Amino acid sequence: MTRASDWSGSGVRRDANGSRGDGGDPGTRPSSRDAGADDGAPDREDETTDPRVVAAMQEYLAVIEAGGYPNRREFVARYSDVADELSECLQVLAFIHSAAPGITAGAAAPDAPDDIDPGAQRRPRADAELATAQPLGDFKLVREVGRGGMGVVYEAVQLSLGRRVAVKVLPLAGALDPRQLQRFRNEAQAAAQLHHAHVVPVYAVGCERSVHFYAMQFIDGRSLAEVIRELRRDRDRARDSRGRGPAAPDLARLAPPRGPATGVANGKEPTPPRAGGDSSMGVNGVSAGAATRDERLRAAAADGGSALASRPADNLSALRGARKPSYFEAVARLGLQAAEGLDYAHQLGVVHRDIKPANLLLDVQGTLWITDFGLAQLQADGGLTQPGDVLGTLRYMSPEQASGKAVVLDQRTDIYSLGLTLYEMLTLEQAIAGETREELLHQILNVDLPGARSVDRAVPPELETIVAKASAKEPAERYTTARALADDLRRFLDNEPILARPPSLRDKVVKWTRRHKPLAGAALVVLVLTAFGLLTSTILIAREQAKTQAALERERLQRASAQLGFRQAREAVDFFVDVAEHDMADGSRFFEARKRMLEAGLGHYQGFISQQKDRPALKAELNAAQAQISALVAELAAFEEFGRLLERRRLLTSSAVRAELGMTPDQVARVRSLPMPGAGGPWEFRELSPKEKEQKFSAMAAAGEAALAEILTPGQLRRLREVALQVKGPMAFSDSAVVEALEVSADERDIIRDIQDENRDRANQLGSDESPEGAVRRDRDAVEEILVVLLPGEVTKWQELTGEPFTEVVRYDEWDGPVAAPRDAGSP
Repeated sequence: MTRASDWSGSGVRRDANGSRGDGGDPGTRPSSRDAGADDGAPDREDETTDPRVVAAMQEYLAVIEAGGYPNRREFVARYSDVADELSECLQVLAFIHSAAPGITAGAAAPDAPDDIDPGAQRRPRADAELATAQPLGDFKLVREVGRGGMGVVYEAVQLSLGRRVAVKVLPLAGALDPRQLQRFRNEAQAAAQLHHAHVVPVYAVGCERSVHFYAMQFIDGRSLAEVIRELRRDRDRARDSRGRGPAAPDLARLAPPRGPATGVANGKEPTPPRAGGDSSMGVNGVSAGAATRDERLRAAAADGGSALASRPADNLSALRGARKPSYFEAVARLGLQAAEGLDYAHQLGVVHRDIKPANLLLDVQGTLWITDFGLAQLQADGGLTQPGDVLGTLRYMSPEQASGKAVVLDQRTDIYSLGLTLYEMLTLEQAIAGETREELLHQILNVDLPGARSVDRAVPPELETIVAKASAKEPAERYTTARALADDLRRFLDNEPILARPPSLRDKVVKWTRRHKPLAGAALVVLVLTAFGLLTSTILIAREQAKTQAALERERLQRASAQLGFRQAREAVDFFVDVAEHDMADGSRFFEARKRMLEAGLGHYQGFISQQKDRPALKAELNAAQAQISALVAELAAFEEFGRLLERRRLLTSSAVRAELGMTPDQVARVRSLPMPGAGGPWEFRELSPKEKEQKFSAMAAAGEAALAEILTPGQLRRLREVALQVKGPMAFSDSAVVEALEVSADERDIIRDIQDENRDRANQLGSDESPEGAVRRDRDAVEEILVVLLPGEVTKWQELTGEPFTEVVRYDEWDGPVAAPRDAGSP
C-alpha cells in the first residue's frame, strides 16, 4: 500500500521488478523521501492552498490554452506578494511540458531564462531534441494517449527496464486541489494492491518536482465505450443502406492498431497522434493492413468468429452484423471477466464506484481489463466521500450512489454499473436515456430499465434475466456479490440453468408500489373515489331512465345497461377493498385510510337508498351493499379493540411495565398463565364472514378485558392503558379512541400524518443500527412535535389519557425479571 509520504518530494516507488524508478543519474543520491524510506518524519504538505496562487495559475493556464505565451518573469512580477510560490508552480508547469515533448512542441524549454518570451521559441523540435527531453523519474514520456477529469495518460518508456508503460500524471490544476490530489493517490493505492488477470497493474508511483504520477501496464487495445460507439455506427450504416442492397460494415475502425496509437490504460478518450508520432499509424489510428481486414471480418461472420481471435473488436462487429448468437456469448464472456476482476477487488475491500464502458479495456488478445480506480472506496478509508457527494459518471451510477444520501456503497453498486454496461453491449442503446442532470437522475431513481429483448429480440432470454437482476434499482434485488454474477454468466456460457429468475408481474407491481408509496396510496384513494363516482352516475342514469316514456325495449336495454354498470362498479369497489386489506405491504399505515373510505361509502349508499325509494329491487341491492360495508366497518372497529387488548397483554411481558404497575408475584403468575387470544393464527378467521369476524373479535376482546380485570386492580388497568398509549408513540394519534377523545380537526390530522410518516422514514433509515433507547427518544420527539400542533384543550386531554410520563425502555418476553414492590396498586 502506498503511504502518503511516498507522494512527497521527488521519490518514486520501486516496482515489482525491483527497479528504483527515480529517473536520476546513477551517481545521483536518492531523495530522503524516496518510497521505501520510512524515517517517521511527518509528511510534507505539497498542496498549494493560497487562493491567490490558485487564481494566478488559472489565469496563466487560460492564456496558454487561448494560444498565448506570457513572459514568465513579467507574469510573476505582477504577483509580488506570492512570487516565490507562483514561480515554483510555473517551474512545475514548464517541467510537465518538457517531459512530454510530443504534446508541447511549441512550449518553452524548462531551463529557458525567465526573461525570454516563450513565443520566440515556437518552432518544431528536431528529433534529437525530443530524444533528450527530461524524463519524469525513471520514465520518458513519448506522447499523450488520453485524458480525463482525474489526469492525463502518456505512453512512456521505463528507462531502467526498457519496457513500454502508461504513465498517468495529475494535472497542475488537480494538484492545487487537496481533494483531487487525495483521490489521485487513492486511485494508485487502490490499483496497486490488486494483482489480478483483469485489473490493470500498477508498476510504480511517485512525485517528481511536485508532479504526481504513477506508472502502469500499457494496454494495447481500446475501451468498450469505443467498441459500443463503433458498433452503433455500423448498425446505423446497415440500416441506412437497406434500400440500396447489403453493404459490408466499415469494421476496420474497430480493430486495435498494431502500434501504440490507441493503447490506453485508464479508459480515457485516446488522443490522436501528433506530428512526430508513430509514422506507421494513420490519422484514425488504423494500421496499413486494414484493406485485408474486411475479408477476415466476413470470414469471421461465416465461421462464428474463430478467424478473428486476435482482433476482438473486429470479431464483435462481425458477429453483431451477422446477428450471430456467438456475439451474445462474447458479451457474456466479457461480463464474466469483468465480474471476476470486480469480485477480486471487492474481496480486498475495494469498491470501484465508477464502472462504465470507458473504464473497461479490451486488448488485442480479447482480455478485458478494469482500470481507473480514481473514485474507488477502500475499506479502511471513507474520508473522501461526505454525505451529499455524487462522485462518478452519472449515467452509470447506481440509484443509491446517485441519490447523494449518506449510505454505505458496497459491492452491489459496481454490479449495477456493470449490468448497465452489459445492457448497452447487448442492445447498443443507452441504458439511461437523458441529456440533462435532472433527466438522468429521474431515470436512475424512478424509471425501470426496459428489457433487453424489448429492444432486440435476438438477445437470449437468460442473458436478459442476468442483466436485469444485476441492474435492479433496489440493491437487495441484485446479485449479492460479483462472484454470483460471474457464476450465472458461466452457467449461461455452459448451457446450464441460471439461478436468476425474471420478475413476475406481481413483483413489478410490488416494487413500483414500494418505490412510490405516497403515489400508490393516492392512486388507491383516487380509484376508490372513481368507483363511487361511477356508482353515482349509474344510479342517476337509472333514475332518468325511469322518467322517460321511451319504448319498453329501449327502457329494458337501458335498465340492463345500468344494472351491468352497477355490478361492475360494485366489483371495482370490492376489488379495491380487497387490495387495501390484503395486498398493501404496510397494512398498519393504511388502516385508518381503509376505515375512512368505508365510512364514506356508507354515506354514499345511504344517499342512494333515499333516492331509490320507488325502486324496491335496486333499493334492496343497495341495502345489501350498505350492510356489507357496515359489517366491514364494524369488523375494523372490533379488530382495533382486539388489537388494543393484544398490545396491553404484550406489554405485561415486560418487566419494566410490570414494575410500573406494581404487580405482585401472584398477579404476574396469573397473567402469565392466561392463554393468548388469537393464538391459533390468522387461519382461524379466514373462512368467517365480516359479521362473524366482528363478533369473534368483540368476544375475544371482551373476554380478555374481563380476565385482566379479575387479576389487576382498577388503578393498574388504568395505568396499563396510559403506558400502552405512550409506548405507541406518535402512532397513538391514529387510534380511533384517541382521535375521538381529542376531537382533532381534519387539518390537524393531516399534519399528524406527516409527522408520523417522517418518524417512520427515520426509523427505516436507521434500521438495526438504532438502539432501543434511541427509538424511545425518536418516538418521544415525534409526540412532542404533534403536541405543538394541538390546541391547549386537546393537549390537556392527551395528558389525561396518558398520565404520568413512562420513560423506561420496553423489552418484551421478560417473565423472569424482578418484580418491584407495589406502588399504589390498589388505588381506584
